[in-house]
Amino acid sequence: MQLDALWKEVRTEVDSFLDGFLPPAECRPSILNRAMRYAVFPGGKRVRPLLVYLGYELERGEYPFGNEQVIRTASAIELIHTFTLVHDDLPALDNDACRRGKPAVHKEFGEDVAILAGDALFAYAVALLSDVDGKVRKIIIDSLKGVIEGQILDLREEIRTAEEVLLVHRYKTGELMKASLLSGYLIANGKEVDVVEEVAYSFGKIFQITDDIMDAAEGKVERASIIRFMSIDEAGELVRNELSKALDLIDGAFGGRGKLLKELFELVAQRVK
Repeated sequence: MQLDALWKEVRTEVDSFLDGFLPPAECRPSILNRAMRYAVFPGGKRVRPLLVYLGYELERGEYPFGNEQVIRTASAIELIHTFTLVHDDLPALDNDACRRGKPAVHKEFGEDVAILAGDALFAYAVALLSDVDGKVRKIIIDSLKGVIEGQILDLREEIRTAEEVLLVHRYKTGELMKASLLSGYLIANGKEVDVVEEVAYSFGKIFQITDDIMDAAEGKVERASIIRFMSIDEAGELVRNELSKALDLIDGAFGGRGKLLKELFELVAQRVK
C-alpha cells in the first residue's frame, strides 16, 4: 500500500466516523454545533490519526481498517488536537486569525463560542475514550496535560536557548504525536513501548523544526522558534540527524515493518530540503 493511499483511507474512515458522531449542525444549540463542525471539517492533514494506524502496523504488520478501538482512538485524538487549536488561536493565547486555510473559530463565531466549542470538542473526545482500553486512555490524557504544559512554557517562561525551544516542542507537538503512535501500537498489544515513544518524539521534533524553518523562510519567526537560536542550515542538519536516528530505531526494533511510517518521516523532513 502506498502512503498517500493509506492516508486517504484514514481520513475517509475518521472523517466519516466524526461526521456521524458529532451532533448535526441544525440541532440545538445550533451555533455551538456549527462551530464544532467548522473546526473539524474540512480538517487538516489528519497526521495524528494516521499515526494511530501506523502504530498498529508496527506490531501487527497490517492496517486496522474497521477496527472500532482504532477508529475511536484516532477520532478522539483528532478532536483533542482540534480543541487545542481552537483555544490556541484565541487572542489570550497565540492570537491567530486563520486556521486550516480559513478564519479561526473565534473570528467566525466570536470568542465566547470558540471557548465553548473547544470545551465541547474535548468533552466529545472524552466520551469516545470512555470505551477505549485504560492504558491507551491514560496515555492520551497524560499527553494532553503535556500539551497544556508546553503552552504555558511558550506563553509565560523566558525562552533563552535552543534546548528550551526543543522542550516546548517536545510538549506542545511531541506529546500528542507520542500518544497517537503509541496508542495504535498498544491496541495491537505491542511491547516495545520505550522504542515507540522515542520514535514518536523524534517525529514531533522533525515536524516542528521543519515548520519553524518554513515559517522563517516566509519571514515569520515565533517566540518558540528554533531559528531564534540557530541558522536555517543548522536547523536542517538537526532535522536530518533526528530523521536518521528515528529510521535506525524503527529498523532495529521492527525490521520489515514500519515501511510507511518511515516514508512519512522522510516526507516531513523533505519539506526543508
